[in-house]
Amino acid sequence: MNRARAAAASIAVVMGLTGIGCSSSSTSGFIVHSTYTALGASDAVGVGSSAPCTTAGTPPMPSPPSCPGGKSYVVDLTGLLSGPSAQVTLVDLGISGAVIGPDIQADTAACFGAPGNIITSEVPLINASSTLVTVFTGGNDTNAIVQCSAGNPNPAAFIAAEMAKFGADYATLIQDIKKAAPNAEIVVSNLPNFALIPVGTMQPAPVQAALDQVSVGLDMQVINPSAGSSVNAVVDALCTAQSYNVANFSADGFHPNDAGYAAFAQLYANQVQAAKTPPAPAPQSSCPPYSLAAKTSSLPASVKLWRY
Repeated sequence: MNRARAAAASIAVVMGLTGIGCSSSSTSGFIVHSTYTALGASDAVGVGSSAPCTTAGTPPMPSPPSCPGGKSYVVDLTGLLSGPSAQVTLVDLGISGAVIGPDIQADTAACFGAPGNIITSEVPLINASSTLVTVFTGGNDTNAIVQCSAGNPNPAAFIAAEMAKFGADYATLIQDIKKAAPNAEIVVSNLPNFALIPVGTMQPAPVQAALDQVSVGLDMQVINPSAGSSVNAVVDALCTAQSYNVANFSADGFHPNDAGYAAFAQLYANQVQAAKTPPAPAPQSSCPPYSLAAKTSSLPASVKLWRY
């Protein structure tokens, strides 16, 4: 009996060290096995890094889904969560250029052209045994909404309608994740202020104002309020200085480089661990990147942004 209790205690310690629980375990060596599924866009693929994931299929996804040797934040995060007592299997479902849902994808098809969306392209492929699901979405939605609003006769109304759709899609996304992987911890990230990242600062003032309005608005209205309620934790990319440090960006000024992805992975790892003893720290309600969103009525007739 004493040996049994000692073995159980040892397993419990190892499980705590994994930071994401376990889906199966082997008591020979006390290695805890778990599955981590990543949903996202080119951030999950590692575009801008020295080793993006190899992709295949339609829409293109990492192949194999473990992205061996990759430098995306999800690969880095898998490494941070792994160790001698923890074996984490990554299922990377990222699609470069993906938006959150089919409605925004359809609304912006002609003027932006997202190749897929998270709700219908990625969620159905979630591994049911996942004990961790991460989500980073809204970047392509921000760019698509701003770019497509420029040619709209009523840009303010278009932006408001698409942001409302993002909110509804976000609720659907989280519900669908919980159905697909009922034992998973869900950790998402909010968005940096896209007007303040290197490529954003080079846009005309009206475009910067629109990027500010949409990215910060999605954070304030949709993503941040989900912390500790519908999701286990939210990574605060909006209020961290690392999100705006030019040294963390690739040459395009939008995608992170290896250093940027590593920093993002650490932010995720911190929140994954914090969620084990809830509540995890909530996103800040005020910081310098918050700003008053300006009116977008003076947007130029044509805006060309980027896909994430």
